[in-house]
Amino acid sequence: MVKAKQVVLLAICVTWLADIYGDASVQEQGVETGMAQSALNTAAPNDPLFNDQWHLKNTGEFSGSRKGEDLNVTGAWAMGYTGQGINIVVVDDGVEYKHEDLAVDQANSKDFSGKNPGGIDAKETGKPKSDRDGAHGTAVAGLAAAKGNNKTGVTGVAYAAKTISFNNSVKSDDISTNLSAIAGISQPQFAHVSNNSWGPADDGQVHDEVAKNVWRISMDRAVTEGRDKKGVVSVWAAGNGGYNFLATYQGYNNDHNTLTIAALNDKGIRSSYSSPGVNVLVSAFGGEACKTKNGNLTQRATTTTDIMATLGYNSENEDPDEYDSTGSSLNYTRCMDGTSAATPQVSGVVALMLEANSKLGWRDVRRILATTARKNDADDSRKGRLEAETWRKNAGGYWINDSYGFGAVDAAKAVKTAKNYTGYLGKQITVKGQRSGLGIGIPDGTADTTDKPKKDKAVFNTTEASAAYGESVADTIVIGNSGIDELEYVELKVGIKHNDIGELKITLTSPGGTTSTVARRHPCYYSLDVKDANGVEWKKGDKMKSCGGVNSNYIFGIVQFMDEKADGAWVIEVADGEKDTIGTLDSWNLTLYGHEKIQAQGN
Repeated sequence: MVKAKQVVLLAICVTWLADIYGDASVQEQGVETGMAQSALNTAAPNDPLFNDQWHLKNTGEFSGSRKGEDLNVTGAWAMGYTGQGINIVVVDDGVEYKHEDLAVDQANSKDFSGKNPGGIDAKETGKPKSDRDGAHGTAVAGLAAAKGNNKTGVTGVAYAAKTISFNNSVKSDDISTNLSAIAGISQPQFAHVSNNSWGPADDGQVHDEVAKNVWRISMDRAVTEGRDKKGVVSVWAAGNGGYNFLATYQGYNNDHNTLTIAALNDKGIRSSYSSPGVNVLVSAFGGEACKTKNGNLTQRATTTTDIMATLGYNSENEDPDEYDSTGSSLNYTRCMDGTSAATPQVSGVVALMLEANSKLGWRDVRRILATTARKNDADDSRKGRLEAETWRKNAGGYWINDSYGFGAVDAAKAVKTAKNYTGYLGKQITVKGQRSGLGIGIPDGTADTTDKPKKDKAVFNTTEASAAYGESVADTIVIGNSGIDELEYVELKVGIKHNDIGELKITLTSPGGTTSTVARRHPCYYSLDVKDANGVEWKKGDKMKSCGGVNSNYIFGIVQFMDEKADGAWVIEVADGEKDTIGTLDSWNLTLYGHEKIQAQGN
């Protein structure tokens, strides 16, 4: 199974987000521990593979799974919401628009890859050009909005919504040519939600896509002009780098206009591949890579649509973990994992929310998702719990977690809150603070470069790893009279002269005392076979000698300060975790986004 955020799905596609997107306070955060709340109505759709879709209804019957660790979406359906009238744009490698279980708006679908919309051939046969053209996008579309109650295949979260395919499967050398053209497309009025289960390679390097002006302009247009000026809701996968590679290293996830989604398995615990990060808003369900033993499934991913017949992921049963080749089974896959799988589930929930209340602004949607999320994996004594899986409260009173954001999405609660919502966020207030000309030396660390942790090995919560950091340096920005009573998002730029971002730990502490870690010591790996400037050949997966520096324009995004006060002292701290390479903290600045206190409350 191809994982989320693939290299071929590159920066080109997000620049059309604003160009395509035209038209669509809060109850106390759900902090229940243990089992998810029961759905209001347990009646199941009549789709034959629904029982395999544990992310929709987890009965706990599968060995090792936990009952109730699901989206709680049946409760939203019981209220009568199925996504009717909502359009979800799937920005991906194409969607098979003639799939028996998908409702694809072909007229509004667009192709940016040299193929026709949906990755189909010029003869309009509805079939891909090659084995996996459009397989990823087709699987993503099914999780968000496969047709439901049609006695066919699977059920989507918003099973009456329509999907629109924006095919962005391009090579990196096409990006500079196409960015300007895509950004200049006229803005039709049809998109409500944008799903982005793609991004740069999960290699540990800092990818500074957000620094690209055209990208930021497009995103700003999406939220200010889209959906009758209420804003398109842009949902993004956190990444599949595992514990070592934070979601903050991926530029797209750091923009204040995006909603970043992490993945859980069927136990309600962080999927092994899911990247943590202080920019993660909420979590949904990606499972783990599917495995079988003696013909029986022993580890579950998610079940969704696949390219029909013999192409796609489930290709003539060549994968022993997949469905067999009888009947229409080849039209579906049970092995779609990754944050790519979790993200469209949230897009589907957003579609249900917008159907329940079309007046919601995109910021209202973000707030509702966060404040109705469920505190999953709540047992602090769980064996094997990692540092980034630890719950803590922010100064706004919400439980936050680097791996889970504000928790697992609760569709029923989110939709109920959306339906009764009266606490609409007013005009967003933006305040900036800056420090420059610092030249503060960063003391060297103590660890040897060769001791840097191996890929996917979680070692950062050990005493040894903590001891590797040298003495941290700190600096303060004081914000006053901002007019912000409740924060929504914070963007941090850091100007550091250092040859290896992989050696550094960078934290930001709010006036309320909440500390968020945007970078920490980690390795980097080659994502492709390359030859360096000295002619040395490196293979994909080889460890890099250095992760490289960080652009002073690079933005680290933080959503964990939600509802905190903006005014007061903000403190940045930087520490070096390895010896021999030293640097300086030269500048840093903050952009704070928030609003005046909400007067009315939803329930």
